[in-house]
Amino acid sequence: MYEAAWIAPAEAGDDAGAVAIESSSVATESFSETDEESFLTSPFARRLVRKADEADAAVVERRRFESDARAGVESDADDESIAAAVPVACGRQRFGVLAVAGTEESGFAETTQNGLELLGETLGFAIIADRRRNTLIESDAVELEFAFTSPLGDLSAAFDCRCDHLGSVADDGNAHAYETRIAHDDFDEIRSFLDEYAAIRGCRLVERRDEACVVEITVAGAPPGLLAEAGFGLVSLYASNGDTRLIAEVPSDEDVTRVLDALSNHWDDVELVAKRQTPTRGVDLAVPADGAAGLTDRQRSVLETAFEAGYYDWPRGHTAEEIAERLDIASATLHQHLRAAEHALVSSFVGDDRE
Repeated sequence: MYEAAWIAPAEAGDDAGAVAIESSSVATESFSETDEESFLTSPFARRLVRKADEADAAVVERRRFESDARAGVESDADDESIAAAVPVACGRQRFGVLAVAGTEESGFAETTQNGLELLGETLGFAIIADRRRNTLIESDAVELEFAFTSPLGDLSAAFDCRCDHLGSVADDGNAHAYETRIAHDDFDEIRSFLDEYAAIRGCRLVERRDEACVVEITVAGAPPGLLAEAGFGLVSLYASNGDTRLIAEVPSDEDVTRVLDALSNHWDDVELVAKRQTPTRGVDLAVPADGAAGLTDRQRSVLETAFEAGYYDWPRGHTAEEIAERLDIASATLHQHLRAAEHALVSSFVGDDRE
């Protein structure tokens, strides 16, 4: 069906005509070029890749040439080359462009283009999964600590409090919601303060706990989950004394610039403030005889229901609200049971010697 296939990685730079080729296979008998490099660097191939990168969607290019103009080929008919390219991406993370070329029209029908787009998404997911796997199996990983500006940083300074990210709640594509524990007991003051920021789409009280508020914040910008999409592990995200700090765990051979660029695309004034070599979490943890020790029957039931519903899958099979509705409990109650169950399980693995 295809006589050429290649992958061009995402390139940043001012030279719009420059295209780097990461992997390729070209049978030049079907094209006017006499060798693989000439085809891949031709205006036809370069224009195709550039258009797909700019459109962030499947594109198709065509060109015609006189068959008898090619060395050693005699024909009275004109020949046509057809090529298609799709982004290789996963979520907001883009890795390059997958392109194919040939002469058969059937290889570039609309249904085939849809299949190519799915292949590009699958490749992007595989890249993310491989990077995440490398982070998990590395015996030594690197912790990178970044500082940046955020509404929560301003909030921590205004009320002399600490804000801790607890986890993502929902993602509808343009807005992202996640829970934050804010060590300030007046929710009305918190909401009034955050309402002044255009990036904050909503602020809802989940529960009050120990003179603090657990708040669900909906933002227009990127959620902390973008790290997972890039293949990095989020260790912690918090705001204190006017500063917002994010700590990510990455493989020891990771390019720090790539991490910094990923964050800078979504947050302002991102700065790398620390880099630490640290053993990967969980590498040498002993497995307790009873991993469910310490769970109440209700916690176990809620945890099992959430797990079976795909709550811990990526992407999630069901939201917390859907699981809470299934159990006929409030969403806040579900989160309370899950946090208690998760704390009991983690404590049984790592130990909890606190008084």
